[in-house]
Amino acid sequence: MKRCNPLGFRLVSGMLATAMAMTLVEARVFTAGHSRWTRGPRADGDRRISMHISVAASESAVASAAEHLYRVSNPESSEYGSHWTADRVESHFAPTTATILELVNWLNESGASRSTIRVSRDRSHIFAALQVRDAERLLKTEYYDFHDSIAPGSEPQLAAGEYTIPDALAENIHFIEPTFPTDLGRVGTRRTKVQDSHGVNTMRRSTANNGTKVDCLRYITPECLRLLYHIPNDELASSPGSTFGLYQNSWMTWLPSDLDQFFTRFEPQLVGSRPAMLPVNGGYTQTNFTGFAFNAEPALDFEYAMSLTHPQPVINIQVGDYFTTGSLNNMLAALDASYCHALDPEFDNLYPVSPTVSHPLFSVVTIC
Repeated sequence: MKRCNPLGFRLVSGMLATAMAMTLVEARVFTAGHSRWTRGPRADGDRRISMHISVAASESAVASAAEHLYRVSNPESSEYGSHWTADRVESHFAPTTATILELVNWLNESGASRSTIRVSRDRSHIFAALQVRDAERLLKTEYYDFHDSIAPGSEPQLAAGEYTIPDALAENIHFIEPTFPTDLGRVGTRRTKVQDSHGVNTMRRSTANNGTKVDCLRYITPECLRLLYHIPNDELASSPGSTFGLYQNSWMTWLPSDLDQFFTRFEPQLVGSRPAMLPVNGGYTQTNFTGFAFNAEPALDFEYAMSLTHPQPVINIQVGDYFTTGSLNNMLAALDASYCHALDPEFDNLYPVSPTVSHPLFSVVTIC
């Protein structure tokens, strides 16, 4: 029997490790020069840090959950209203034991002691204590202290502009911390196959429905959201009787001119379209007072809601009258009488009320 040459085995293993396909994760805001953070000195390699890996749910789990969400939301489905319990949600999205072991082994090989590695109860988070030099070797990156230009003198944040993870693990990792300063969150990043230098980032430029070119890495439009979240574009006809309702408090309302200005630029087929009004406790379209405080948030809500759910009807659930504001609890009680017992006079205005000043728009509906 021919014996294996240990040296040769190690050389082959090293070559395979070197050739391992990697995925680059980079902070777009850093590379584009738009961040508020300024890079300071290189981090001390002996510094101890706590690394946090957010473990991604499998694609099959996400897909099947989306299918159930559709069934539970469809009035014609036998599963309509059969919402999952918290335990079922947790177990459905929990990563497999094999996935957790792969990630733990990866951390262990980089220098993290198994005794310092912790896995959350739902297996969606892994924490490990590492030295900076071990973290740099693990992620093939360099850590620096970043200083916040908005808050001079504040504690610097440990961060890196980019890092790499093995392709074999990429689909199992949602994000890793610390990597980018907190103002970037997880939205200012992109992933690229390291060995593919000719890839095109489809989020870099998008075309709106009227042909407008938009940089989706800097702006948010309906088409950018469709690309990011794979939302169908006018492909799903709404179920009969299915609508999409948005809560608005009294005095807060959209203006027709704002909706049409937005639709003209991004969703021309919706120009002239308006949400249906469902008044609760005297709700009405308030136009006596206009401005950012009254109109900005409602305009944003309905511009995107109508764009992304068309042709499904969108309803404006307007709660509260000219004199008395409403609340989310008032809306819930109007939709489901069993919620009336939850109304608290200390926080929720109770109806009917008697206005001290008459107004043609005043109209109160008793709901409890």
